[in-house]
Amino acid sequence: MNNTINNNTTLSANERLVDSVVFIVALLFYSLTLHQGVAGSESPGDTTKFQYIGFILGVPHSPGYPLYVIINWLWTHIPLPISIATKTNLLSAFFAAGTLTIFRRCLVYLGSARSLSFAATAALALSRLFWTRSTEAGPGAMSYFLIALLLFFLIRWTINKKESDLWSSLIVTFIGAGHSPLCLWLSPIVIIYLISVKPDVWKKKSTWFACLIGLVIGFGIYSFIYIRSHQGAPVLEYVRHNVSLKRLCLMALNEQFWSNYFIASPKIIFTYRLPQLFFETCRQLSYAGVFLSVFGIIFLFLKKFRVAVFFTIALIASFLLKAHIYSPNIIGEYWLFFMLTAYLSGIGLIWIWNYKKSIGILLSVIYASLVLFNSVTQNNDLLLKKNQLDVETLLLICPPGSNLLTDDLYTWQEILRYYNFTNPFIKKRKIKLQDKLDLYGDSTYFFITDTVKKQLDDAGISYVPISSNKTAVLYIIGRKSNP
Repeated sequence: MNNTINNNTTLSANERLVDSVVFIVALLFYSLTLHQGVAGSESPGDTTKFQYIGFILGVPHSPGYPLYVIINWLWTHIPLPISIATKTNLLSAFFAAGTLTIFRRCLVYLGSARSLSFAATAALALSRLFWTRSTEAGPGAMSYFLIALLLFFLIRWTINKKESDLWSSLIVTFIGAGHSPLCLWLSPIVIIYLISVKPDVWKKKSTWFACLIGLVIGFGIYSFIYIRSHQGAPVLEYVRHNVSLKRLCLMALNEQFWSNYFIASPKIIFTYRLPQLFFETCRQLSYAGVFLSVFGIIFLFLKKFRVAVFFTIALIASFLLKAHIYSPNIIGEYWLFFMLTAYLSGIGLIWIWNYKKSIGILLSVIYASLVLFNSVTQNNDLLLKKNQLDVETLLLICPPGSNLLTDDLYTWQEILRYYNFTNPFIKKRKIKLQDKLDLYGDSTYFFITDTVKKQLDDAGISYVPISSNKTAVLYIIGRKSNP
């Protein structure tokens, strides 16, 4: 790798301009494909939660994501002529644009030609999971950004051995623990890599000081949850008012979901989930991307053994840390594996380019074409999606104290919470949710989703539409004509 890595991490003015263009183009692309309004396609309930939780400085489910919530609060209070939901979706687009800019810069440091860096960056940018999390609210886009920033500083330090990059990598590692425990679980891999590259790195007081700063900031961020709990935040999940330090620590370690751990047996992991991971990686990054990633890891083992070991351990850890859990969206749990594979695909392109430039150019064009084709065939719904859950105008029609019949209580609970916190007129209506067909009393019942309509048809219960917006219809139950 010595013959490909740039020994100077100082970039030219042209490269800095390219970075700016990449950021702006990515931001425009994700802004144009942004999910409009509440909820989202990956996890509607959780997405809606993260659209209001920062606005009210609440505490979401474990691990609490305090760093994201604080940044979310600052962001939602920027005066922009869009809804809170769309504004938080836009925050994800900013994090994604930053991630892609850093990703491309890392490939340049590793010796990538400009065309190669664009092809590899496009593969990550157009992968379905990354695209989805870049256009919907949630901590996912910020997780990508923090990992990209960590690898950025590690690669710079590997090249120039500057203490400032070493300190930055350590600080980002431990600050990441204030966002997600995944960064905490990866910290031993980072530390082992630093020792393997420069064993005497831990003999310097400055290294320990950087670790201390990162730990203080990272775990200090969790004091936000403690403070908001004692202040009586309007929404507290898992923790309650006046939370104890013990429960706070358990929340940071994701204790709420421990019952979902080690559900999958080793047999299921290696006979089902491992093959599933391979085919899903091919779906996210194309078969060409996976093929190139194999070249990338071989190249690293031949030219930079310690870097290869770091990537290999990180890949294995990113799979095994998630493969045993129960999750309704297990594919989404493998986001780090997909991201690391995208890096290796770019490194594989660099190797082929340096072996023979003409083959590298041809392969770059083929790879970019396959990435584009893969994205168009699999992600066209992300370009044309309509939001059937953006129902603010419909809820304003419901009379006070009415009931909304739903087939997904969690999602609609979060949607109703969002509107209660962002629209005082809906809050005054005190709309209640119900997920059973036990209609009783003189209460007025409404529904919006097609699945509830089918349940009512099967039960022989009458209903009639009373209003609609561009994507949804509000029905009143128990009537045969519009009141």
